[in-house]
Amino acid sequence: MTEQSSTPDTNGTPDAGLTAKGPSGFGKPTRREILKPAELLVISAVMGLFVGLTVLLSTRQPILAIIFFGIAFIVALIVTAMFTLTFKPNAAEAQELADGGDKGTRRDTPRSLEH
Repeated sequence: MTEQSSTPDTNGTPDAGLTAKGPSGFGKPTRREILKPAELLVISAVMGLFVGLTVLLSTRQPILAIIFFGIAFIVALIVTAMFTLTFKPNAAEAQELADGGDKGTRRDTPRSLEH
């Protein structure tokens, strides 16, 4: 007996709908999707570095500065991750996600002739 998952079928791809589709139908992640985690880590590291340098310059205790750098890095990482999770796409982005990331190829919606 095999157990079936409660997630919808994604044809074997765990990130279906998040990649741009190529000619074969299976897509490679875009550069922006690949670099998004690194971007969040760098932002958190910069925030932590700012706090660490501020503590180092004010107290002149490197151990304390390292501790505050670590705490600020972790807090900034968690906060940016939570903000990323709360992102809700607008109507145009939702349509693009539903289309599979193809830009400008689907024209099913009628255009308004009002100026």
